[in-house]
Amino acid sequence: MSAGGEADSFRTEPSGVRRRFDFHVSLSALAIAERSLWGKTRAAVWIAALAAALVAFLFFAALPTETLLRDWMTDDSFYYLGVAKNLAREGAASFDGRVSTNGVHWPFALLVAPAFWLPLDAGKALVAVKAIEIGLGLASLAVFAALLRRLRITPLALWPALVGLCSQPILYKGLEAGLNVFLFVAALLAIVRAADGAGGRRFVRWLAAGLVLSVSVWTREENLLFALAAAAAVPWIFRRSPAGIGSAVLGLALPVGISVVAYLGVNLLLFDAPFSASLMAKSWWSETLRLQKGIAPWAIGDTLPAMLARDYVRDGLVWGGLAAILILAGGRLEERSGENVLARRAFHGAVLALAACHAMRTLAYAMQGHPLYTLYEWYHVSSLPLAWAAAAILAEFLQRWADRPSSGPDVVSTPIAGHRFAPMLHLGFRFLAIGLVVCGFAVYHIKAKENWTDWEVCSYRMAGWLNATLPPDAVVGALDAGVLGYFTDAAVIDLDGLANSPAYVRQLMAGRMDEALSAGPAAIGYFANLVPIAELDVAAHVGRRARQPGPLKGEFALERFSHDCFYERWPGRWMTYRLYRYTPPAARPQP
Repeated sequence: MSAGGEADSFRTEPSGVRRRFDFHVSLSALAIAERSLWGKTRAAVWIAALAAALVAFLFFAALPTETLLRDWMTDDSFYYLGVAKNLAREGAASFDGRVSTNGVHWPFALLVAPAFWLPLDAGKALVAVKAIEIGLGLASLAVFAALLRRLRITPLALWPALVGLCSQPILYKGLEAGLNVFLFVAALLAIVRAADGAGGRRFVRWLAAGLVLSVSVWTREENLLFALAAAAAVPWIFRRSPAGIGSAVLGLALPVGISVVAYLGVNLLLFDAPFSASLMAKSWWSETLRLQKGIAPWAIGDTLPAMLARDYVRDGLVWGGLAAILILAGGRLEERSGENVLARRAFHGAVLALAACHAMRTLAYAMQGHPLYTLYEWYHVSSLPLAWAAAAILAEFLQRWADRPSSGPDVVSTPIAGHRFAPMLHLGFRFLAIGLVVCGFAVYHIKAKENWTDWEVCSYRMAGWLNATLPPDAVVGALDAGVLGYFTDAAVIDLDGLANSPAYVRQLMAGRMDEALSAGPAAIGYFANLVPIAELDVAAHVGRRARQPGPLKGEFALERFSHDCFYERWPGRWMTYRLYRYTPPAARPQP
């Protein structure tokens, strides 16, 4: 029997010699965190977490607001922060009380809502939010240490775990990264514990894993595919021992199914559509780009179900095929390890499913012909070879540390699978070189520019200008309105968020943007941050029906209203943040 009275019925010893690993004097930060969490000094990890959160609060409090926005936040996170602020201060569940948003990540919004209970202005409240994110990062490390303890810290288990921790969610600055990564690691630990359990507690363990996955669904819509892939891997996990497969399927499917139904219901009641606007915005931009190239839109209809089906069927086929390949590759690796079979299969199945989900957004944007966001996602994909490099080098270090001569009462014997890790070190340095080359472009873009002005900083400056210029009842429509809506006193409607309304989608696709923008309780009077493609699209549909060459030429209904703010979206690609006044058709002078 293992520690805690759990059965070892599916655990086999490796063919190699048992290694000795000293947890007490190891230089590994993960081993120290593991001992702090599970040893006699368990309280130390919580003291360290509080101390780190305090240090983070003081560090971010000393930063100017523009520096905080430029280096530590991203525009998308302000949608959720806007919801959290209204929940804490006004009891509202939408962006500003009457506006649809480009998706709401409810667990993240609820978690950071206490930051807005403090008597702080909008800028200083962000400092408390960042402190909460630091705490989530420490919690992820503690759960990760528990996962390594469960898996006996074998190098075969280290590399996919590090890939998961270093993948897109944690690198996407200031989003729901901390919570998303915490839920991913917690889901991996829960699945491994469930697969390693026995007896009457088996169903309870799988039910707990399903609950973690169900919460993860509420952080990002694509996490639903991660949950489904994890559930689909159950037969593969139990392929040599089918006992308990029913408990696993039921335990995962029950909470995930309830969570999906609840998610659809909440979004349907609040936003008039079952999904947030991210999928609809992708379809909108895809059609806009095709119009600019002179290509007719897809002849699949303009109804909401058809657009959703098109996105999900296409992305599902890509993800499903990639997940199948990765899971099969993980199975081949597992057959070589010969240790803790069920738990290790569960771990590889879940992590490889996560890897498939990680690639979805990149593939989706690339298939839609969107070069801007495809390049942006490749920033995050470039982190994968770096993670593999770090894992391979760490595996070599652990192997050499385990082989060192040691003795004494504090030494703990821990089985490590008998692999030859010298080739892994060379492979790690190869991945390191590849990762550095791929990341070079991103590093140059982010770090090599002095006085770099980005989207978030321009949005912040424009918000200050709007607060001093616009009347209190003004309504502004903007693309990616996170920072602008968070700091602006006037009502801000996110144009992507409008795609939550099926009626708006039908009007937009039919070219009747006048009706779409003038309808409802908040008619848009101003437009902010229209990128060049959107300028063409709006100019083509607002006030005139014939497309003219170049942006906003000829007779149009959009009038420049403010000074321009220039920002560099990519190296050498400068864009303009601009505000326009919009005149409804009824108020326009007749010829």
